[in-house]
Amino acid sequence: MTVSHNRRESAAQTWIEHLARNAVDQALADTNASMMARCYAYGRATGCAVAAQHQARFEPYILDALHGVGLDAPVPTAA
Repeated sequence: MTVSHNRRESAAQTWIEHLARNAVDQALADTNASMMARCYAYGRATGCAVAAQHQARFEPYILDALHGVGLDAPVPTAA
């Protein structure tokens, strides 16, 4: 029973990551985005997808890290 559950979880994880990568590919299809930009977008998309899948199991700290909280905040400038 546990093995079956783990296989379903793994398959769901793989499928979610595949969908996230496809969404990034579609969003960046008509752009000249660099490979580094694509890799960053892939990481953010898969992190958000995994967070959505496991939101009932992870602590808020882990979910925030997966969502990339703070990555889009403006960098403070030195005065």
